Amino acid sequence: MLKATAFTFGTLLAVYLGGLALGTLAGIALVGRSRNPARTFLVLEAGVGAYSLAALALVIGLIDRVPALEPLWRYFGEYEPLDVGQALVNLRAYLLGLAPFDPTSDRLTLKFLAIYFLLPAAVVGPPTLLMGLSFPFLQKATQTDAARIGRRVGWLQTANIGGSLAGTVATGTVLLGMLGTADTLRLLVVLSGVFFLIAGLGGSLPRRALWLGPALGLGAAALFWAPPADLLWAKLHGTTPDRVLFFEDGSGLSLIKNEQPDFTGRSYIFANGRGESWVPFGGGHTLLGVLPAMLHPAPYEVAVIGLGSGDTLFNIASRPETTRVTCIEIVASQPEAVRALARRQAYRPLQLLWSDPRIELVIGDGRTYLARSGRKFDIIEADALRPNSAYAGNLYSLEYFTLMRQRLKAGGLAVTWVPTLRTHDTFVKAFPYVVSFGIILIGSNEPIVVDRAAIERRLADPFVVDRYRDSGLDIPGGLRWLLDTHPPTFIGPEFDRSAITDINRDLQPKDEFMVAGRAP
Repeated sequence: MLKATAFTFGTLLAVYLGGLALGTLAGIALVGRSRNPARTFLVLEAGVGAYSLAALALVIGLIDRVPALEPLWRYFGEYEPLDVGQALVNLRAYLLGLAPFDPTSDRLTLKFLAIYFLLPAAVVGPPTLLMGLSFPFLQKATQTDAARIGRRVGWLQTANIGGSLAGTVATGTVLLGMLGTADTLRLLVVLSGVFFLIAGLGGSLPRRALWLGPALGLGAAALFWAPPADLLWAKLHGTTPDRVLFFEDGSGLSLIKNEQPDFTGRSYIFANGRGESWVPFGGGHTLLGVLPAMLHPAPYEVAVIGLGSGDTLFNIASRPETTRVTCIEIVASQPEAVRALARRQAYRPLQLLWSDPRIELVIGDGRTYLARSGRKFDIIEADALRPNSAYAGNLYSLEYFTLMRQRLKAGGLAVTWVPTLRTHDTFVKAFPYVVSFGIILIGSNEPIVVDRAAIERRLADPFVVDRYRDSGLDIPGGLRWLLDTHPPTFIGPEFDRSAITDINRDLQPKDEFMVAGRAP
């Protein structure tokens, strides 16, 4: 829902811990009135599952029907995430009295507050409030012997931590992969009904039967009210189930959306809610692949970090000299989604991509793979990733660019998109030789030769000509446009890099946290 940025986790954690704290304070005030704290605890725990189901069912059921929720519905369907950086600048100005707040003109800040605060507070806040509320009742039910207070507090904490850990591992490594998000929620809600059954233990048969009703009711609600996976993910991407393909596991959700039910229009690729790329190919992703491929004299081994739509991967494999292209993708469901699109949408480049025996697909973290594999490459390409996406700092830091440099063969090329001036400066700081093509930077340990005549000879190679003729793409024309409109700018070892201080570091990923930089 939030199209994750670096602020997503902090926002959710604040809501989660705030709900626990407020619930605990309320529980302390109310626990003295309870005649049966154990039963109250069990009812509150069952309420966590019940509310989680109700909140999600209402969001999915009403998001495209209630006029007040229309901005949220539109946002879910957008390819681009919210401009959180600008919203924070606006909010800071309002709080410091530097500018008056006008809700009629500043819809961005209103949307930011609604999505990053009201939405998590409504969905996540009440369940955590119930959790916090249950703690004092559990303590009162357990602490019946003053001589054992310390020991029992310790055991309760141990059980709480152990249960949280076990639940996290079971959900992330088993349930999401086996059942998916929708059915995992359904299972957890059904299990919440067990608390009602436990609450009836020890009583008479009629009393136990009385508690059986809520347990069965919660189970029935989970079966009939929990939105199915196709409806869940379609609604959270602002469309209908017949317009999406999706795959998910513990590593994340990959979804492809096409506004035409027969998938004849443009297909947008989303990863965990964020738009990543599209089909048909063309634009920046294409140039990030074809430029280094045609620039390098003989790119035998190539590494591409990130699959996206396969655009960069397809175009970087355009040379006959290339024997292996290793693509490292961290979201394991992404290749499944792109393969499904190739089956659904008759797009020739995708069919050529998946039939290419030179493609080696690795599921894992690209940076970790470079660090641990020990392999060196003629080209290392980091597919374009928004700099303010969560964890994007790992692919725009000085340490990462240094690792790229160390994994290059002699004459090898490292390639990056340049989304910010700080990214540009960080890349220049890491490489002794850099060539800039506007939004694309290429770095190396040796001088980089940009020979237009050599590039034209490579574009005229029969393998390249046949590949692009078969694919139906005019990629050579796009490359010539880039070279004509963005003539290369060379930066060598003589450039004084000591003056470059505003850079991204692993422990200071400024772009990821939208820290303002120097003017261009």
